[in-house]
Amino acid sequence: MLKSVGGRPATAILKMASPLSNDHDVAMRLRLYEREWHFYETMSSRVPVRVPTLLGSVKDEATGLITEGVLLEDLGVPGAVLCPKLDDDGVLKTASAMARHHA
Repeated sequence: MLKSVGGRPATAILKMASPLSNDHDVAMRLRLYEREWHFYETMSSRVPVRVPTLLGSVKDEATGLITEGVLLEDLGVPGAVLCPKLDDDGVLKTASAMARHHA
């Protein structure tokens, strides 16, 4: 199992806009990146479902004001159980959690 260093996790996930993605233009037009950054920076602590903890934000180098990405807790570390069963009950629990998350 990976250990933390100095109270920091050993692994993390960096989410950033990707111009190479097939749906990048759509995401930009719909401001999906901006909305996701806003969610993690200001709303994630208030939702009734488990979401990755925000470890930090990547800001525009020139101004330091515009978020260009987020550094998140890695929920896929060894030993983590994200969904123990994908039977009918597990699928319904997952759908219910996602409905609460997006409500």
